[in-house]
Amino acid sequence: MMLWDGCIQSRIAAKYDVNGGRISEVKNGTLHPGSEAQARELYSELA
Repeated sequence: MMLWDGCIQSRIAAKYDVNGGRISEVKNGTLHPGSEAQARELYSELA
């Protein structure tokens, strides 16, 4: 959701104390494939 809101990857990585590459891998679907679709589904249920 932070990416969708325009937050830059380095700030997200710093917030969670992870390497910025991990954020990129999640964003691109390399790590945790399908997580974006699930997050969008959960987000739409909250709205």
